Amino acid sequence: MNVGLDLDPAFVDRINVLVERAGGAASLARASGLSEGVIAKYRRGESDPSRARLVALAAAGGVSVEWLATGRRAAPSDPVAAQAEEPAALKYEMEAGFEDPRGIAMFAHADQLGPEFVLLPRYEVRAAAGGGALVHSEQVVDHLAFKSDWVRHRLRRNPAHLGLIEAMGDSMEPTISDGDLLLVDFSENKVKDNAIYALSADGDLIVKRIQRNPITGSLTIISDNPRYQPIVLEGHEAARLRVVGQVCWHGGLI
Repeated sequence: MNVGLDLDPAFVDRINVLVERAGGAASLARASGLSEGVIAKYRRGESDPSRARLVALAAAGGVSVEWLATGRRAAPSDPVAAQAEEPAALKYEMEAGFEDPRGIAMFAHADQLGPEFVLLPRYEVRAAAGGGALVHSEQVVDHLAFKSDWVRHRLRRNPAHLGLIEAMGDSMEPTISDGDLLLVDFSENKVKDNAIYALSADGDLIVKRIQRNPITGSLTIISDNPRYQPIVLEGHEAARLRVVGQVCWHGGLI
């Protein structure tokens, strides 16, 4: 859609706010599941996003859908205005989620998401905590709402870099179970000793704990389930391992 038709010229300014909050157009594209080319068109005022893309962009930038679409609601960077314009109450499907210490809530409609929440994308990807699973698609299938304050201050993460995938297999039990939802920080691609990562190995996506030997540079790939033996990667083998991101939270059924 062209600016000369229905596109609000101020929308370009709001897109640029998201780009700045995300740390660049590439980060915003990755977090929203859109291409950098599409983001560039929005920044030039050459196109208007669909409703689904609008939701994805708002989630990636940590702003409300209403503010991004119309500009009538305050951005989270303006807490005074946000408080003044915040609705008296939000209706949501699971009221208990609002009290969940993990900060998760399920909303009936995306436009009910207040500035105190961010929508994080869930990808159609299963990461094996066992023998390996192919990445069938990186398409965003839906979003989950997390409290922005919990993400930024408890997890100490930038929402623009986060996404959700599903674990498969038993090799990371009891830490991670089959079917658990994993929150991955895609900006963390350098190994920190004894942290858990989503890894790309020969086209498979796996979830493992990694220990680094600071002297030899070797990496030990560890399964928390003692039934599985550790794997040691030396030199060039360790260099070939691609870190997709660090797992910073998981949740699942009891």
